[in-house]
Amino acid sequence: MKWSRMITVVVGLALLALVACGSGELPEPTDAPSELAVATTEPTVAPTETSPPTATTAPTATAEPTETPTAAPTEVPTMTPRPTQTPTPAPNLTAAEIAARLAALDTLVPIPMYRGNLQHTGVYSATGVPGPATLAWQFVSGGEVHSSPA
Repeated sequence: MKWSRMITVVVGLALLALVACGSGELPEPTDAPSELAVATTEPTVAPTETSPPTATTAPTATAEPTETPTAAPTEVPTMTPRPTQTPTPAPNLTAAEIAARLAALDTLVPIPMYRGNLQHTGVYSATGVPGPATLAWQFVSGGEVHSSPA
C-alpha cells in the first residue's frame, strides 16, 4: 500500500471515530453543581501505620582459603632462544660508483603507464606492445548517456 493511500485511510478512520463519539458539539457551561470529584484537604483513605525499622544483623567473617598441596611441582616449559640476525655492513660507495649507477638509470626501459604516456594519448612506445590498440566493440545509443566511469 502506498504511503499516500495509507495516510488517507488513517485520516478517514480518525474522522469516522470523531463522528461516532458524538455530534462534535461541546456542552454549554451551567451554574448547576456537577457530580465531578472535588479536591479536599482531608484524606479519603485512612493512613496505614509504618512498621518500626529493624536492626541489621552483624556481618560474619568468611574463612580464609587454604592452599591444597600438590603431589609434585609442575614443570615450567623453557623457551628456546630465537636466532639473532647478523647485520650486514652497508656497502661503501664512492662518488664514481654512484655516478655510474645514476647514469645506468637513464638507459633503462621506460615503465609502461596508463594510456602509454604522461599525456594519456594511448600511444605505447614500450617493448611488448605489438602496436596501436584497435576498437574491440562499439555501441550506438539513442541519445546522451549520463553516467560515471566508476
